[in-house]
Amino acid sequence: MVGINRFSYKSKDRVRNEKVYVVDTAFVTEREDNFSLENLGWKLENIVCIELMRRYKPLFCDVFYYKETSSQVDFVIAKDGNVQELIQVSYDISTQKTRNREIRGLKNAAKKLKCNNLTLITFEEHETIEEDGYTINVIPATEWLLNKSYFN
Repeated sequence: MVGINRFSYKSKDRVRNEKVYVVDTAFVTEREDNFSLENLGWKLENIVCIELMRRYKPLFCDVFYYKETSSQVDFVIAKDGNVQELIQVSYDISTQKTRNREIRGLKNAAKKLKCNNLTLITFEEHETIEEDGYTINVIPATEWLLNKSYFN
């Protein structure tokens, strides 16, 4: 298991709120809903988390999640206390409700955390969304996983 803390400038909030991921999704194959769309989304998020740890921990970056009352973002990458990138993970954004929720979460966090490097990782969608002055790069997980570039 690997845990990530909630992003906050207050240390007590970071310590109290941890989100846990499994190191290997093969350990959870006994679930009834193993192949449901909801579980595939969780597995994709889990894979992204492990890859973020692999990529950014050696660079002394922190990986958090962000949650407010009205929205959340799956991953916040920070270095030296500065937010470098916001990453949302959604298996499928083909329904308007899901698409709106994921975009709203990124835009709200971008505004609060003053970050313009926004990524939405999906199973297969690929596009660039321009909305309210923000650019969101939607990228398929396979392409993102094979991309070795890091933020500057």
